[in-house]
Amino acid sequence: MSARDSEFPSAQSDGSRHSRHMPARASLAVRQREETHSSTGAKRKRTNTTSAGGASPASTMDDDDLDDVYDPDQPLEERRKVQQGFRDLLRNITEHSEEYLQGDSHGLHETILRANELSKQ
Repeated sequence: MSARDSEFPSAQSDGSRHSRHMPARASLAVRQREETHSSTGAKRKRTNTTSAGGASPASTMDDDDLDDVYDPDQPLEERRKVQQGFRDLLRNITEHSEEYLQGDSHGLHETILRANELSKQ
């Protein structure tokens, strides 16, 4: 039995759920709004998100970037090989993270080069 049920044993015995909840609602405090905000109706305005500060991503793509776009016509077997290659690279990074943190290690550089080769497939 919950604490709320134990507060109103008479309401539970007669099966009236409505009368059990009424005293709890009457004791709830209601926060009043400040009069200054409700009378003026002032709200924040959304700023212009299409300002001249940045160009659209589609217009800034180079010809080299077009080669990296997902190809839905790529054969399924080739796509699986590429995905497996990326998973192998991530597993290798996770398993040998201490080695990659050494000052003379070239592992991360080699991993990035392999990832670039996989992305070109």
